[in-house]
Amino acid sequence: MLRIATTLITLLSVVVVEAQTLSLIPSPKSVVCYDGVYKLNTPLSVEYYSEELDDIVDYLSLYIPANKATINGNIKLNVDTAFQEEQYRLDVSPLGIIISAGDYGGVFNGIQTLFQLLPASIYTKHTIHSIELPYCTIEDSPKYAHRGFMLDVCRTWMDKESVIELIDLLAYHKINSLRLH
Repeated sequence: MLRIATTLITLLSVVVVEAQTLSLIPSPKSVVCYDGVYKLNTPLSVEYYSEELDDIVDYLSLYIPANKATINGNIKLNVDTAFQEEQYRLDVSPLGIIISAGDYGGVFNGIQTLFQLLPASIYTKHTIHSIELPYCTIEDSPKYAHRGFMLDVCRTWMDKESVIELIDLLAYHKINSLRLH
C-alpha cells in the first residue's frame, strides 16, 4: 500500500513539474499535464460549426498553415454556453486539440494560449511541419472584465505597422481593450 502511494505521489509531482514548465502569460487558473505528446503536423485542419469563428480560423492561418474542415479536424473550436464570457478550456489529447469557450473572445484567448504552447518560431510566419505538444488541459477565464492598455500616439509617434504589432502583442497577453489618446 505504501509503495502504491509513493508511486502515485511521484506521478503527481511529475505532472505538477511539467505544468510549471509551461510558460503561459497570464498564468491560467488551472493547468494539468499528462504523460505523452500530441504530434501536430501542418497543414492543420480546423473544425468549427459557428460562422462567427471564421475570422479566428483566418487569424490562426496567418501563423500556422490551416484549412477549414467540417469533420475530423485536428483542431476543434466550440462555442459552449455553459462557459462564461471569455472563459475557455484547451484540451490537448490523443484525439487532437479542442478549444471550448463561452464566446468569440474565449475562443480567441484559447488560440493565444495554444500559440504560447507552440515554438516561438510560429511568429515568423514560416511554415512549421511538425510540432509536439504535451497532453494537457488548461482552463482559464479573465480575473477582470476590463484588461486595457492606453497608447498616446500624439506624444509618442508610431507608424501604422508599429501600432498593428503592438495590438498583436496585446492580444498575445489577452489584453481586451486599447485606448488611443
